[in-house]
Amino acid sequence: MRPRAGFTMIHPSAPLSGHRPRHKVLVVDDHADAADSLVLLLEQLGCETSVAYTALEAVRQATTFLPALVLLDLHMPQISGLDAARAIRSCRLESKPVLVAVSADTRQHMLQASLDAGFDFHLSKPTPAGQIERMLRETLEHA
Repeated sequence: MRPRAGFTMIHPSAPLSGHRPRHKVLVVDDHADAADSLVLLLEQLGCETSVAYTALEAVRQATTFLPALVLLDLHMPQISGLDAARAIRSCRLESKPVLVAVSADTRQHMLQASLDAGFDFHLSKPTPAGQIERMLRETLEHA
């Protein structure tokens, strides 16, 4: 994937992967530009990525790609990110992925709905690259 015109490449201090296998991260957003930009950042941080542009595709990929982490937009067509999180949590996966809601909607009832649906964390959009890198280190380095 090549950066689009005007996109600034971010060079982290060190990839997350080191000598260990790369962390698998599923990015889910119905806005392709947002999803693809996040994928570029995660790959620069040493992650193995997959992208889904619908919540239904996210549930399918959670069972086939088997990510350690899922970054999931909440407001999507067809089914919401909340419903996708519930579906992923109900799947019998070998290991339970960390679910992170990524949304501009930070109203208190949405934060509570995220927790109730099975999300582990909630990041507000737009999310600075440094915050994503910190979240990855805190959630995946010891996984």
